[in-house]
Amino acid sequence: DNGGLEITNITVPGKSIGRLYLYPTAGVDPKSGRRVFITPEGDRTLLMFEKGGWFYEDGIEYAGEFEPVDCGNTLPTWYGGWTNNFKYKGFDLSLFFQFSGGNKIYNGTKASVSDMRYWNNSKDVYKKYWTPERTHAEYPMPIYGDNYSNGSALPISDLVERGDYLRLKNVSLGYTFNTKNWSKAVGISALRLYVQAQNLFVITGYSGMDPETLTNVESATLSGGTDKNTLPQARTYTIGVNLTF
Repeated sequence: DNGGLEITNITVPGKSIGRLYLYPTAGVDPKSGRRVFITPEGDRTLLMFEKGGWFYEDGIEYAGEFEPVDCGNTLPTWYGGWTNNFKYKGFDLSLFFQFSGGNKIYNGTKASVSDMRYWNNSKDVYKKYWTPERTHAEYPMPIYGDNYSNGSALPISDLVERGDYLRLKNVSLGYTFNTKNWSKAVGISALRLYVQAQNLFVITGYSGMDPETLTNVESATLSGGTDKNTLPQARTYTIGVNLTF
C-alpha cells in the first residue's frame, strides 16, 4: 500500500528491502525547458504535457512505455555514534553525535512544492525555473496542470539524493554546586543545574528538511527513504535541576 502516493519502492528477492525504483530522467533540456525522460532503449525524450505525450528531440512522438529502474538502496550501509564527556571543576558537558550514510532518499517534497496544478510552489522554483534567459535551470518551464515533469505523477530519478548525515543528537551542560560547606539547615546534600538540547544541528548534503526521514505511507517498513512532505525531527530545549536531600 503506497498510501495514495506514487510508488517509489519495490522489494525484490536478492536485494535490500524497499529499494528506489524510479523513472530515469536527465534534468532539464536547456533549449526547450522540458524535462528529459530516458526511454528503456536509452534515448532522450522531452515531455510535451500540453500535447499529451513524449517526443524525441527531432519532434517525432515516442510510442513506447517507460519503465522504472533501480535507483539505489534506502537502507544505510554504515552508521554509528559516539559520546564525549568533559568535566572541569563543577561544570560537565556531554555531547552525543550520530551518523549514517550509504543510502539514497527520494525527495518527494520537492515534487510537491513544484507541482504546476497548484499555487503553493516554493521560492526555490521561482528562482530556478527555465526561461529563455536562464537555460541551465533546475526546474522545467512552468506549464499549468503539468504534474509529470516535477515528479508527482511519475517519481523521477532527478529527485534522488544522498542520505549521509552527521547529527548532534544531544548536548547537555551542567553545573554541580559544592554543598560540603552548606549549612545542614538547608537540607540539600547535592545540587546540579543543567540545560539540554536535542537535534541541535545536522550536517548533510540532503536538500530536504531532514535526512533521517521516515516515509509517511502506511507500509513504512517496505517504503523507507521516501520524503513526501515529512516533518523533520523536533529541536527541543530543556532546563532542569537535580536535587538530593
